[in-house]
Amino acid sequence: MSAVRCDRHVLEVPITTGQLERALAREEDMTARVIERFGRNYLNDSIKEGQGVFTGLLGEEVIYDFYEQQWVRSTGDDIYNWDLRNQILGRVDVKTKLQNYDKPPRSFYNCTVCDANIRQLCDWYCFVRIHKDCERAWILGFLPKEKFFNVATFAAKGEVDSSSWDDWTFKWNCWNAPISKLLIPPDDVAGFANLVRGGQYADS
Repeated sequence: MSAVRCDRHVLEVPITTGQLERALAREEDMTARVIERFGRNYLNDSIKEGQGVFTGLLGEEVIYDFYEQQWVRSTGDDIYNWDLRNQILGRVDVKTKLQNYDKPPRSFYNCTVCDANIRQLCDWYCFVRIHKDCERAWILGFLPKEKFFNVATFAAKGEVDSSSWDDWTFKWNCWNAPISKLLIPPDDVAGFANLVRGGQYADS
């Protein structure tokens, strides 16, 4: 899969038909299992009551394909803790946001972890943004879970996001770190070893 590096912070990658089809199929399957288990069609800690499930699954598919499918997918109860696992990084939880504007994300834009999910049993976070037309995505970077909370700041539900241009307010208690605090995403799976050794931060 081809990619374009947007300055030094993020990788822009095309979204394929296959990724869209897999994400849709997984969304249908996940919704059915959640209804069967919990009697509702969204996970308990879903900020948008399930509306963001497809976006999150599509972000996972982008990462799964871009890094040459060097992954094991989570199954069973593990799906509530991590999304993908490999021998170098261990358990990775992919955090994805939908972006409504066309330009690549700026280095001061927030990467977010919901406060209700901070006990997830993962080793790394990977942050992704999906453009609203679902034709392209931006891989923003990686960070070990414990390091994320060393650089992130807490924001309460209803608080204004100071990095937004339209006084957007947080819909949930959450932790936020700018893209500049992440380790720069590698261009291929071989770069994962460099991340474990300390990698390179976007603002370094």
